Amino acid sequence: MKNAVSMGATKSFTVGAPYFNVVSGQAVVNGALLGVSVTDAEADAVATLQIEGVFELPKASAAVIADGARLTWDLSAAEFGTGLPATGDLVGCAVAMSAAGAGVATVIAKLTPGVGVVTA
Repeated sequence: MKNAVSMGATKSFTVGAPYFNVVSGQAVVNGALLGVSVTDAEADAVATLQIEGVFELPKASAAVIADGARLTWDLSAAEFGTGLPATGDLVGCAVAMSAAGAGVATVIAKLTPGVGVVTA
């Protein structure tokens, strides 16, 4: 196909505020996308974000998340939460692939690129 640009599973990202460096495996918000950094990168460097796939990512310890639930990324806490979204949070950017109860620090999440809505 002559007009193909890439497979779409990754995206380049220039590290900048609110991130001053990123580490491999860290969740990163880039516009309406939630991605996971493939490598470590310092400020102003170009990093690669994985924007498709299933990842174990941080969640609020008190949050109770059901299998299949739409997830909201809390930008200020850098974790999935269940509270009301605030400015910069991404709503519907991932789906829980299994339940994660209170006291659990992570959730298995399938990224859903293109459906994240940044709350104003």
